[in-house]
Amino acid sequence: MAEYKSKIKKNIIVTTFGGTWLILPEIIGFCCDNVKIFSENNIYNSFIQTLKNNNINSIDELWIICTHGEQSNQAIEKFNLWFKKVSEKGEKIPECKFIGLKDISDLTTDDECKQMADFIFRVVLKAYEAKGSGKLLLSLAGGRKTMSSDMQRAAFFFGCDILFHIADSGTPLKIEPDQLLEKLNKDLANAVFPVIIQKKIQTSPLTEIPKKLLSSDFQIKFNRENTASTYLLDEINSRLINAQSISFNAYRQRTSDFKISIFHGLHQLNPIILNQLNTEKPNKEWINKLPKTDLHCHFGGILDIKGIIKVAKANKNRISRALEQNSQFLQWYNMIHNFVEKENIDELKKIIHNKNYLRKEIPEKFNIPCPLPLASFIICFEDKTDLLDKIVFGEYQDTYKYRNIGIESYERLGDLQGSGLLQSKESIVEACHYLVEYCKQHNLKYLELRCSPVNYTMGGLKEDEIVSIMYDEFEKCKNIVDIRLIIIGSRHGDENIFKKHVELVHNLIKKDEKYKNFIVGFDVAGNEAKKSPKELREQLLPLMKECVRFTIHAGENQPVDNIWEAVYELNADRIGHGLTLIENEDLLFRFRDKNIFIELCPSSNYQICDYENNNYPLKKYFDEGLKITINTDNPGISRTDITNEYDFASNIAGLTKIEIIQLIRNSVQGTFLPKNEKKKLMLQFEEKIYKILTNE
Repeated sequence: MAEYKSKIKKNIIVTTFGGTWLILPEIIGFCCDNVKIFSENNIYNSFIQTLKNNNINSIDELWIICTHGEQSNQAIEKFNLWFKKVSEKGEKIPECKFIGLKDISDLTTDDECKQMADFIFRVVLKAYEAKGSGKLLLSLAGGRKTMSSDMQRAAFFFGCDILFHIADSGTPLKIEPDQLLEKLNKDLANAVFPVIIQKKIQTSPLTEIPKKLLSSDFQIKFNRENTASTYLLDEINSRLINAQSISFNAYRQRTSDFKISIFHGLHQLNPIILNQLNTEKPNKEWINKLPKTDLHCHFGGILDIKGIIKVAKANKNRISRALEQNSQFLQWYNMIHNFVEKENIDELKKIIHNKNYLRKEIPEKFNIPCPLPLASFIICFEDKTDLLDKIVFGEYQDTYKYRNIGIESYERLGDLQGSGLLQSKESIVEACHYLVEYCKQHNLKYLELRCSPVNYTMGGLKEDEIVSIMYDEFEKCKNIVDIRLIIIGSRHGDENIFKKHVELVHNLIKKDEKYKNFIVGFDVAGNEAKKSPKELREQLLPLMKECVRFTIHAGENQPVDNIWEAVYELNADRIGHGLTLIENEDLLFRFRDKNIFIELCPSSNYQICDYENNNYPLKKYFDEGLKITINTDNPGISRTDITNEYDFASNIAGLTKIEIIQLIRNSVQGTFLPKNEKKKLMLQFEEKIYKILTNE
């Protein structure tokens, strides 16, 4: 018989076969849509469509592995009779080939079972080569259970396009060949049904290592007189055993200098891919594809200049009504519009640099509610985005000049957004939409958003109403990104507002289960020099009693003592920034041993602090095994995004691709999610990254 050539394209089914002749018509009836005997079956159409979806439109050959037992011989005779009668009707039936071992009538000994296992492997290997560019389907429908088990092993070793079984509904079909020539009625057709075990099973790499397995080395003949052996079975078992040793040795070898803990599922990757990840440097395009989290992002600093204008425009209807009803406000608005048209930068800067002018003076003077005066000022720049960007950032438009400007200068860059602009439902809703779109653009799949709802109540909203608005908006977008809240208490502001934020969290998480899952933590932010963590302990005790998770801004531009207090006085789960931790090695090791996470924000850290002349601690922390995460802080103010932050981190610390993946895993581990949700998120990230790395 001529050898099959790989250029041939054939769709082949291989099945095991015992003493039930109906197995073969059942396979043909469900896999060949021109043979309509089971077309009344409830899942017939969906099964045929599944085959077509996998580019299986017809079956060319059916290979049948059988023994020489009396029952098998009788079953073959009945099938041949049915085959002849159906063929005489003009039905196109796949070419059927019975293949077996000589002198084996049944599987009654251990040796016979091993010989049959070897033969099944030989047949599947041959079929895998013979299909060429066609499809291979493997059936578990007939024969002894050991034969079905061996067929399944063959499927997961050599690979196949469809692994399926024909099951009965409790009462197997019992009909003769001449009763199966026409379409069965619904009851009989539903006595059996096909089950797809798995699709697109990949060929094991062990078929290639240490030498490619070829059917020419383990030959078969297309008859029932093949010689029994166990050569291929022995070779496969040997390779599987060796693979376990190879995996162990590779792990032991890599852990000597490969200390990175990546997603567990990625250990399934080809060692060549892992080695590439351990040496290659990432670029922005690659980083952008990866799923990411952001655990340190302020709602009041998310908007870039275009985003600020977009959110301001959400208030346009209210502004129009105010302009129609208030002539003084209209006169003021026209003045601002004139300044913008003439690009009177000096006058415009005076307005922007006087924080209270748009937030308090104009609202009180013209009796216009917040944020309408500020929003109307911004809207004047609708067609002059570059001008507003120039006025707000000035020389800081130059990245190299936007360094070491201090916390107060940095915060002033956000005066046109945050608590100035987020004073209406329209602003908050539009800012939520902007944020979701940003997350979509950068594959940001989970975000813990920090905000201060009490600070957004100057326009008439209540703090719990604001949380409700944000909850509703983010719930609509769960398929894009999972956004949770961390409520901020500012240590440098009004003590009463700090207290209100504590009460807000305390009341909401006790009031409604949805808020307990939505508000995942509390943050102490603001100027560290104003109040130490120790001084805030008493005010935070109500939240501690409710086991609320804490992240504390500490060690950004203040001594390491603040970090110590955040951990030992406030039991912080995470530390925001933590840049001065490097000053206390014992505390640094404590962080490592207790898995206390550090939220680094590279761009804002460079912009606020002096890291042109000092070593940024990212690489030191990473090498020491600390759980560091990469975040944006205020992406709009810092003129950055989460993709850029990972890219920036990679450049300043010389990180490889595998180290970027490690940082992403750290971030998932560091979320304030409950354990079951965190595990689910970890698996989602693992699956997504695996597909990216294997180009699936």
